[in-house]
Amino acid sequence: MAAALKGMAELMRRLDALGKLEGANTLRSAVRAGMRPVLKQAVAEIPKSDAGHTIGKKRGGFQQYVAPGFAARNIAMQAFSLDGGRVGRAQLGVRKKAFYAVQFVERGTRYQRKQEWLVPALDQTQDAALEAVANYLRKAVDKAARK
Repeated sequence: MAAALKGMAELMRRLDALGKLEGANTLRSAVRAGMRPVLKQAVAEIPKSDAGHTIGKKRGGFQQYVAPGFAARNIAMQAFSLDGGRVGRAQLGVRKKAFYAVQFVERGTRYQRKQEWLVPALDQTQDAALEAVANYLRKAVDKAARK
């Protein structure tokens, strides 16, 4: 989601004034705040079955039964800053054991039609996510300016 926010250049100049370390932490937190609406929408959008299923190897391997809603409970987000705190990035996906939610459900297979949930969640909440980032940065800059 590469989109421009009005007044972002001014916010970034003021953020630079906070210092490298504090600015990096602030930017990472702002990106995390922006991804929260996307995470919430992704949990709401992911298809949930009424029956549980097993994951793991079928022949000679370990199989684990997972209850309905396993994938929804394993949606995770990571936020980090790069380039000395000048670039913020977030990742949203599922934890390792729920890989099938993206690999088979979101993308589909030749036996199962795709049921997109992750991309639509991002598309539907893009404006709210950008607004959350901007609000967080404004509050952080104002708070630092009062110090």
